[in-house]
Amino acid sequence: MDSNDKAITGLCQECIDKLKPLIGKGNNPMDAIPCETIYSNGEIVVPLADIQHIEKKTCEGQPNGLWLITKNTHWDMDADMWSNPIYIPQKYADAFMGVWCHFRYEVDGIKE
Repeated sequence: MDSNDKAITGLCQECIDKLKPLIGKGNNPMDAIPCETIYSNGEIVVPLADIQHIEKKTCEGQPNGLWLITKNTHWDMDADMWSNPIYIPQKYADAFMGVWCHFRYEVDGIKE
């Protein structure tokens, strides 16, 4: 076991091997876990890990904003649209996208 492994002792070797590429310079296993997994602005609470994709809505007759399609969102065949997306009003859209992009960066990382 090298010095990097000492920071993550107590885990099986397979787990250590999977975590090594995710661990930051500090060799702290918590570096591999996103710092925020819930978005909340006092009005809206969104579990970020549940989001499958995001649709920007600028339709006539509907307020502009974002539809968050999650694992619990269903397609309504009769209405030809999502039946229960999470709606983020336009005034919160930029702030939400900043949090979302940071979350995805932490989860996916940037491969050098």
